[in-house]
Amino acid sequence: MLLNKKILFIVEKQAQAQIIQKLKVFEELSLNNEINFHYAHCIVPYYSYKYPNNLKYKDLPFICDLLYKLDIEGYNKKYPLKASKETPYYLSYHNLNKEFFLNYDKIVFATEQEGTRCYGAYLELEQVLGKDFKKSFETIHSISTNKLDEESLTHEINNSLNNEIFNNQRVNEFYKFVNKGKIKRYFDYNYQFNCNVFIKELYKYLFLKDFKDNQEFEETYSKYGFTKYMLLTILSYKKHLETNEKEYFYENEIEKYLYKYVGTGKYKNKYFIGLGSPASRAQIIINLINLKIINEINLNNKKTLKFNEKVDNMIMLLNKKIFDPDLPFRIEEWRNLDFEIAKEKIDKYIKEIFIKQKVKNKFIK
Repeated sequence: MLLNKKILFIVEKQAQAQIIQKLKVFEELSLNNEINFHYAHCIVPYYSYKYPNNLKYKDLPFICDLLYKLDIEGYNKKYPLKASKETPYYLSYHNLNKEFFLNYDKIVFATEQEGTRCYGAYLELEQVLGKDFKKSFETIHSISTNKLDEESLTHEINNSLNNEIFNNQRVNEFYKFVNKGKIKRYFDYNYQFNCNVFIKELYKYLFLKDFKDNQEFEETYSKYGFTKYMLLTILSYKKHLETNEKEYFYENEIEKYLYKYVGTGKYKNKYFIGLGSPASRAQIIINLINLKIINEINLNNKKTLKFNEKVDNMIMLLNKKIFDPDLPFRIEEWRNLDFEIAKEKIDKYIKEIFIKQKVKNKFIK
């Protein structure tokens, strides 16, 4: 049993703190120790990216290391956190600094075992305390919040704080997920950077006249611009419609297609099925409609969807390598490698597809 320790739980959602604080094990723990909660900004939109300046077109495609940093001041203004009746131990994020963390003996990462969230929580401490932050605490702990029922969480907390072998296992798992998150963000950052040059260039050539003026085009693209899975949705679902000799479709049909997506089937029983998360699938469709890639049509008093006729021209001008039906599963395979090995594969992959797209884009200039 721990006595007279200062313990900080790092959570990714306020709901996690609320549930943990209602546990009997937490009540017992708080009688003899000082406990607080800290909300970690785990998701990438809360980071401000630093793209390189003065890059010339001839220097593209461009690959670089992760350069983003958490915008603490900006986030505090937008999402101030305060203690409440439901979370009396909950701390605001204001005035975050090195001394704040060093005030605690133990840090407990209470996160879902998912790469981007673990990586986000890790980055936050690394930014504030430096790369050697592990030396800053008596012990680093980790608990899984994949299951939020009382029995599971009690088991996690008891064993993490009192069973060294169990905790070492959980901490090792946490760092594996940190590695997975780092690899995914490295891919996403570099893919998106180049996509925003070459795919935007092609899209503008074909679709600019569909917008009122250049300003409307730029505003729309900055809000809904292409991502890897938006491109894959266009290419794969268009082919799916042609195979089934269909022209019109409903929103629930494309959502079902994305939910069951397996690519070529090569990885079907190895990782998972589906293209994107449930939330991102819905957003993909919204984005494609706003970009006028998909048109909404009232057919027989039903909202029906249809690809813009210009999409055929767009597909013809896209480098065939961009249509990688197994991309979601390929990324997952990279995520299981050491970062440096994965980085080498990602660099080669991104350079190859965007060098070829750069050649293709010469035809539109």
